[in-house]
Amino acid sequence: MRTTPVLLTESDVLTTAETAETLGKSKQTIARWVDEGTITPLKRLPGAHGSYLFSAEEVERVRSTPRQRQTRPGARRGSVA
Repeated sequence: MRTTPVLLTESDVLTTAETAETLGKSKQTIARWVDEGTITPLKRLPGAHGSYLFSAEEVERVRSTPRQRQTRPGARRGSVA
């Protein structure tokens, strides 16, 4: 069975900044989530600081998935820097 490719419109695609704003996170968190495999970008734009592009569907998937707060290795709970 052959499927027809889905054409995405501009409203279906979000930049890293738009994704961060939508999810209430920083751009650095979004980049870390990409590295961790938590969110999958459609594409990375060229350049030294190339932004990612995400589908609106992927951003909604991440938003609707409950995440447990994880502490970084070596981080001390309750410590104040």
